[in-house]
Order: sequence, then structure tokens, then C-alpha cells
Amino acid sequence: MRGKLKGISNYCLSLFFPVSCVGCGKDLINEEGLCQECLDKIKYRKEPYCHKCGKNEEAGFLCSQCRNIKYYFERIYVCSLYEGIMRECIHSFKYKGKRILQQPLGKLLIAYINEKVDLEKIDCLVPVPLFKSQKKRRGFNQVDLLTKKIGKHFSKPQIVDNLIRIKKTSPQFNLNRKQRKENVKNAFKVRNPQLFKGRQLLLIDDVCTTTSTLNECARMLNQCHPQGIFCLVLAHG
Repeated sequence: MRGKLKGISNYCLSLFFPVSCVGCGKDLINEEGLCQECLDKIKYRKEPYCHKCGKNEEAGFLCSQCRNIKYYFERIYVCSLYEGIMRECIHSFKYKGKRILQQPLGKLLIAYINEKVDLEKIDCLVPVPLFKSQKKRRGFNQVDLLTKKIGKHFSKPQIVDNLIRIKKTSPQFNLNRKQRKENVKNAFKVRNPQLFKGRQLLLIDDVCTTTSTLNECARMLNQCHPQGIFCLVLAHG
């Protein structure tokens, strides 16, 4: 009953204070940050793709480049492409404080997991952390919010703030692969290794391009002797 009343209340508020679609700007009634037309424009990562870097690869599970790179996770799951509407959504979510986008983006990840990811073999969810000053300035870590939505929906525990970022890194988008790897080297630390020991972990991030950040996180997590590490990203650039 309480949930029904809350839904009616939110609907009434939306009539007087409509939310604008982040993608096209039109007013929304009883929708969560994105209209259906903009949701339909999101491009999803089609398989097959390399299970390590997430890029399209027609032959096998690994691309030729990844056969020569040491990875600390077992595979990556990629929901969508970082372009168009998805790029605008993630940018607004991260840098413009559009927390409402955790709703549609969280639902996209949940739908993707239902179709592609076997959560039965996952013991807990681990978000990629922000540096403390970045989180304070932003007011939240967008990956924490997405991770909590996934965890709540699937009744999976989330271990937040045990993997921490101890170095303020430069933005990755203007760096090449070698620079990205060096940029995040030794940028992460685990507070209590026992929380990860012997467990299957799903490491979650919003965007990746070369998987340098994910691989460095996984390198630190591997020192805790987990049973395995898998990665999930909302978008791949």
C-alpha cells in the first residue's frame, strides 16, 4: 500500500514538476530520466567480442592483442557502446549530478545481466572506486549507485569501500594504452583482504576503453586470493 501511494505521489509531482529527458529534453511524466525513444537509440555491444578487452573479435574469445597481455580477471561483460545517447547519459550522470539516471541505466544493466551473466557463480559485487576528493566533489560515486541497484534486485551482497582508490589519477580519455596503464598503476588498495578471499567477485564500472583500470583493480583483488574475478561495464568506448 505504501509503495502504491508513493507511486501516485511521484506521478502527481511529475505533472507539476516534469522531469526532462536527458537525451532529447522533452518533458517526462512518470518516467525516469530517459524517454522510450532515447532508450531505443542506445546501441548494445553485439557478440562475438574479445572476452578480455571487450572489443569486437570475430575469431574466438581473445583478440590477437590480448593474447600478449596479462589479465587478472577471467572475462569482461559489456552491455552497450559508449556513444550517442549512452555517452550523453553517462556524462550527465557523472558530471552534471543527474542521479535520476541511476534508474534507467540500472534497469539496462539488470536486463543485460538477466540475459548474459550467470550470477549464480558470483558471491559479491565490487564497484570500481573514486578517489575520495572526487567523490566528495561529485557527491556520490555513480558506480556505487548502479552496483547497489543490481545487488538489491538480485539479492547479491555489495562490498563497497573495501577496494579503495589511494591515488588521484588523471582522466583516462586522452591517454593511450601505455599511458592509461601507468596512470592507474598502484592507484588502488584493499582494506580487508579477508572479505574477498575465496569468493567469486563481479567488478563493476560504468565505462571502459582499454580495461586498464579494471585490470589494475583486478590485480589488487587477486592478492586477496579470490576464487575468481569477472568484470561488468555499462559501456565500452
